[in-house]
Amino acid sequence: MRYLTLANREIDTDRQLAEAERHVVMKLMLWASLGLEQNDFARRRAEALRKGWNNQGALSESPALKELGDDLARRLAIKRGAPGPGWLRSQVFTENFRGGGLRPIDGQGAAPRWEVIDAADVVRGVLEAPAGDSEAALAEFTRGQGELADKVRALGLELRLA
Repeated sequence: MRYLTLANREIDTDRQLAEAERHVVMKLMLWASLGLEQNDFARRRAEALRKGWNNQGALSESPALKELGDDLARRLAIKRGAPGPGWLRSQVFTENFRGGGLRPIDGQGAAPRWEVIDAADVVRGVLEAPAGDSEAALAEFTRGQGELADKVRALGLELRLA
């Protein structure tokens, strides 16, 4: 799995983390998705490192595991009201932890609309397709150009090319 931090650094969990560390990451992601309080997340993180995985004993945090855990803790803080990262990738949103983007909203017969999702996976607004070819507008957005890109910037977000 590739994880994009809020500092725009990619962590390849298959290459940079040992099997036991990847197990801890899955726990951390689950706990973060539950929206735990900061102190509860920190306690569970420390406990997971202390217990390790598969009866192998305690784990020491590698630099990549520490960066990923710290990033998840920051995402929790942002979801609880801390200032967000202020950026997103100029891409169609595919999944969490990939830098945000525009996620299509299903609509019945209306003009295409997208949720604007920042790098912390927080919805920051909704955009309607500009008049004309919405596919062309989306293609321009992925290059950081055009009306959709301008509307994202008007929300106070910086675009980073995917």
